[in-house]
Amino acid sequence: MGEIIITRKIQNPEIITPVDRAAFYEKEIQRAKEGKEPEISVDVVNILLFNEHREMFVQKRSKDKYHNPNLLDKSLGGHIEYGDMEKFLFRI
Repeated sequence: MGEIIITRKIQNPEIITPVDRAAFYEKEIQRAKEGKEPEISVDVVNILLFNEHREMFVQKRSKDKYHNPNLLDKSLGGHIEYGDMEKFLFRI
């Protein structure tokens, strides 16, 4: 297995299931090609960066990316790997 990410069933999001990232995308892309609705969602972290002039920084995706290659993206971020969730929980 490669990268293990956190997934949740859309109908029951309280249950966390670790899934291989490549397997997740393979299954969900196939479901979309078949015209089916997604069954599973992925936990992600996104960060929007602004400067003092309220200008937002954007990133340009690599031309080699499978999804949305060579396009601008509004955030920096990515999937949360299984076991890392506690690193992203904050107490105020």
